[in-house]
Amino acid sequence: MTGLGPVLRIEGFGPSTSRQEPSMTETAISPLRQRMIDDMTVRHFVEKTRTDYIRQVRRFAAFLGRSPETASPEDMRQF
Repeated sequence: MTGLGPVLRIEGFGPSTSRQEPSMTETAISPLRQRMIDDMTVRHFVEKTRTDYIRQVRRFAAFLGRSPETASPEDMRQF
């Protein structure tokens, strides 16, 4: 369609998925997570990549049962 203006996208009103996760602004952010977000922003990672990376770090923390900041190289190999 030509001649149409820009599209306004409002967060939370996109296609629904079966699994909804809270947005990053709804949860407390640890200094480590904030640094990761800042680093990814500076490197111009797109939102989906940032979300995927944070999800994987969350999985790693659940595997460890503690902060990923305390992980050793052996912990990473076991994961």
